Amino acid sequence: MKNALTILLVSLLVFQASLVLAGDDQKATLSKQLGAKKSTAKFHWYVVVCSSRAEHVDLQAGGNDNDNAVFGTWQQGDGQKRYPLPEGLQARTKVYVQLAIPDGKWQTEACVGHDGYAKKAFRFDSHKENHNVSYDESDSGCACR
Repeated sequence: MKNALTILLVSLLVFQASLVLAGDDQKATLSKQLGAKKSTAKFHWYVVVCSSRAEHVDLQAGGNDNDNAVFGTWQQGDGQKRYPLPEGLQARTKVYVQLAIPDGKWQTEACVGHDGYAKKAFRFDSHKENHNVSYDESDSGCACR
């Protein structure tokens, strides 16, 4: 009887351990699924380069003119293209955006957008243009969205 109880107790412990391990596998699977969702998160802020005669346009963004970095480069021949701002800026209500082209007179048009709405138009032909852009702005002068 004592051996039967010992066997039963060991069996229960093994069964319980297998459930815990299965639960860990399910958590790992769920974590992978959530990770995949995180990487496909919706981007609120973006820049669209409508057109440019320049060979390339460097895109910079950040919290202000002292705290920003290049996050993308549009190349001639790419056509109109949307570039999401860095993930760390997506939750902000105001962003700093600067576009830069090589020296020369290269007419460039671009728009900063938020959730599908044009917020600020960029039209320049000198070396660079920059703006602080708020999500509650609206710019009907954008050539593209």
